[in-house]
Amino acid sequence: MYPSLKSKNILYGDKKKIKNVEITNTVFQKCEQIKMVINLRNEIIHNCLWEPFQKIYYNISNCEIIERFLLQPDLTEGTLDSYKNRKRFFYEEKKINEELPNLYLYLLTKILNTINNLNDLYQTS
Repeated sequence: MYPSLKSKNILYGDKKKIKNVEITNTVFQKCEQIKMVINLRNEIIHNCLWEPFQKIYYNISNCEIIERFLLQPDLTEGTLDSYKNRKRFFYEEKKINEELPNLYLYLLTKILNTINNLNDLYQTS
């Protein structure tokens, strides 16, 4: 049997209980990208943002596929645009394929800074 982890009963919302952590340039800092990831995650998990059979769009020229892409829903300050009870507008025609690499690198930097800050905090205490 595996030993019980101290963190097994800790939820994401419990992050508010963390004290003495440098928030600047970490995942705890409020920013548009973190908010976008949280909102997209919630939409994917709870509201099936991307259907099981997602619409993949193709750019075709001279009978050859030039590009395949998925559209990212329109976001304002990291929150999905909505009108009354409707979400998932694609007016901006942003391609998730083009957005993900930069978002991924940005989040990796934030995660690394967070780990370093927590490591420094717990090594000194």
